[in-house]
Amino acid sequence: MHSNFSTAGKSARELIPVPELPAEFIRSRSFATAARDRVRSFVLGGAICLAAVGAGAGLGGKIYDGVHVWLSGGKAAVTNIRSLTAMHRPKAADVRAAIARATFPVVFPVGLPAGTRVTMMGYAPAEHPNFIMVMYWNRRAHVQGGFSIFDSTAVNTSEALLPPGASRGAVYTWRVGGETVVTGKHSMTVGDVNAVRAAMMETSASDSLAATDKMLTRITMLAPTPVLGDLPEPAKVAERYASPNGRSVLLGRQSIASIARILKEGKPILDTRIVSLGEIPNLHGDPDYTKAKYHWPKVVAVPAGGVRAIGAVLRSIGHADCGCEILFDQPNGTTYWIWTIPMTASGTVSKYAVDAKTLAVTPQAKTR
Repeated sequence: MHSNFSTAGKSARELIPVPELPAEFIRSRSFATAARDRVRSFVLGGAICLAAVGAGAGLGGKIYDGVHVWLSGGKAAVTNIRSLTAMHRPKAADVRAAIARATFPVVFPVGLPAGTRVTMMGYAPAEHPNFIMVMYWNRRAHVQGGFSIFDSTAVNTSEALLPPGASRGAVYTWRVGGETVVTGKHSMTVGDVNAVRAAMMETSASDSLAATDKMLTRITMLAPTPVLGDLPEPAKVAERYASPNGRSVLLGRQSIASIARILKEGKPILDTRIVSLGEIPNLHGDPDYTKAKYHWPKVVAVPAGGVRAIGAVLRSIGHADCGCEILFDQPNGTTYWIWTIPMTASGTVSKYAVDAKTLAVTPQAKTR
C-alpha cells in the first residue's frame, strides 16, 4: 500500500504550528507559559487527522459526557472536546491503559505498510474516552497521517443538530463493530482507504492491538524528537539495546544538559511524554487549549539513584555534555546499565555498568 499524507499534513500545518516538544521545559516553572504553548502545538500538531475532520464548535450550555462527531454528505465535524490526553511515542502499556477506559471495544487500523510506526496517540474525554486518534509515520511508504476512531453512539447524522459555526472537513468513514472510523480525504487515496477498511473488517480488537504493538516503541523516549517523523538515529540504535520489558529510558541532549541541576536537587527524572488537558474552554467555537488546565502524571522515568549513576558515567568520561543521547536501564537492584549513543550512525556506542551502592563505573563493550 502506498499512502501519501503530505497534502493533509501541509494543509493542517498552515493552520497549526508544529514545533518540537522539548521534555525539559516541562520541569521548569519559569517556562510555564512556553510549556502550554508548545503542548498545545503538540496536541494539535499530532492531531492532523482531527484537523482534517474539522474541530468544531462546542455545544453551548448543553453538556454531553463525551466527544460528538457529525457525519453528513461526506463531511464531518467534531464537537465537545472538554478534556484530552495526548501521548508522544506511546508504549504498549500506555495504549492498553487508554483502551481499558474506553467506552467501546477499540479496533485499531490494520493493513498499514510494513515498517509503519505510531508517533502519537490521543483520546478524549481523558477519563472515559469515546474518541481515540492515532498518528502513523512511514517515510518509505509515504505514510504521514492518522485515523480518528469514535464510539458509534457518539455519531450524529442530522444536519439540523450540527451546532452553528462548526467547521467541517471532507472525510472517508466506515463502521467496524461498535466504532466509527474517520480519516481525511486528503490523507489517503481511495485504494488505500479500501485496503485499510477491508483489513479492519477482517480483524478483531485483540488482533488489531497485537498488530499495533509492533508499531510502538519499547523505550520511554524523553528525547526531544518531533511529533511527526522518523525516529532519530540515536533512538533507532537505542531500540536495539533496550530491554524487552519496556523499562529502558532514552534521554535527549536537553535532559542530559540538566543532569547537574537535577543532581543538586536530588530529584528523579519524570516521564514527560504524556499530558492531560482538562476544563478546555471554547473560543470562537473552537477548543482553546491555551486556557486548559494541564497535568503531567508524576511518573518516575529515572529514579534519583539512576540520575546519580548517569552523573557518575559523565564524570568518568570527563564530559558533562557527552555529545550523545543516553539509554538508561536497571536490570536488577544492584546495577544500572547506561549506554552513550552518538548522534550519528558512524559513532561508537559505549556501555557502562554502575554499582547502585558505590556508583563505581565499569566500562563494558563498545560497538558501532
